Amino acid sequence: MFEKEGSTKGRTSTCIQCENSPPLSKADNVNVKFTVSLDGTFKDVADEIDFTYYKPVHISAIKPHHGPKDGETTVQIWGEGFIDFGDDNTRCSIGVKSSPATVINEHYATCKSPESDVVNRPMPFSMSLNG
Repeated sequence: MFEKEGSTKGRTSTCIQCENSPPLSKADNVNVKFTVSLDGTFKDVADEIDFTYYKPVHISAIKPHHGPKDGETTVQIWGEGFIDFGDDNTRCSIGVKSSPATVINEHYATCKSPESDVVNRPMPFSMSLNG
C-alpha cells in the first residue's frame, strides 16, 4: 500500500526526499522496492529497484592507529553491522579522503589507507556502506 507524501520540503527538479522509512529493530535490515510516482498515485510507475534500509555501522576498533602519509597501509576494522554492497559503495574514510573497503563478515572489514598531506596529528576514521 502506497501513501502520498505530505510535504514537498527538500525536493527540487533533480532531487526528491523520502519522508517515511520503516522502523528498524537492532538486528534487522529491511529490503523494499523503491519506486517514484510523478503524480503520487503510483499508477504511473513502470519500474522498481531494490533499496535496503540498514542499521548504522558501529566501529569498535581499528588497527593500526597510524601509518605513512603515502597511504596503502592495510587498516583492520572491527565492529557491527558491516554489509558488503561492493567496492564502489563500501568505503573507509580517514579525514576527507576515502578508499574502498572489503567486508569479510558482519564484524570485520579491511581497507587501504588513502594518501594524506596531514602528518603528526589524529584524523577522524569512518566507514560507509553506501558510498
